[in-house]
Amino acid sequence: MGPVTCSCILLLYLYLSVLTKYMTVAIPINYKSCGPEGSIRSMDLSPCTVQPCTFQHGINATVKLDFITNSTSTTLKTQVFGIVAGVPIAFPLPNPDACTGCDVTCPIKPGTVYDYINVLPVRKEYPSLRLVVKWQLVGDNNDVIACVLFPIAIDDTDTKPLPTINNNSKLYKQSLIANKSNSPSNRTSIDNKLNSSSIKSSKKVENHSFV
Repeated sequence: MGPVTCSCILLLYLYLSVLTKYMTVAIPINYKSCGPEGSIRSMDLSPCTVQPCTFQHGINATVKLDFITNSTSTTLKTQVFGIVAGVPIAFPLPNPDACTGCDVTCPIKPGTVYDYINVLPVRKEYPSLRLVVKWQLVGDNNDVIACVLFPIAIDDTDTKPLPTINNNSKLYKQSLIANKSNSPSNRTSIDNKLNSSSIKSSKKVENHSFV
């Protein structure tokens, strides 16, 4: 084997630099189950390399849920809400039907483990803010099959950490109440609400503490 030259070392350095740039480091996601006990086995959110996960405008946030259910349902729908000022505001999804394109086979059967995946487009018209997202799967009669709460930030530069959700959180309790009264009349499109003057700035958004 010949001597290692400076050119070889430089090429190796460049290769490792490029590889590191495009690698996504998986980190544990801070989340709280808000559905039936034991339904969520694990959760992954990407791209995410720091807590809270910060998403830039124009990208897709990918959510993966590993869940088990004791329910039977012929349908499964995805509902996503941003909790702003204690009020759940509906995020529109390109594919709310979890039985199609989400790696879930319907009907839902008791005792079965499901690996669910879906994406949420972070639209350019969304304001920069930090909030708690409630991501839930509902079956027949709008019964909650699985539900998670997790903090995120929508910003092209901000990476300041959010507190971890806990059971004493006022936001968490409010979201659980909202989870029980999620009729269509109580849900408002995020396109109207998030663009209102009262929440244009992230400083004006949710002042509640998770602690």
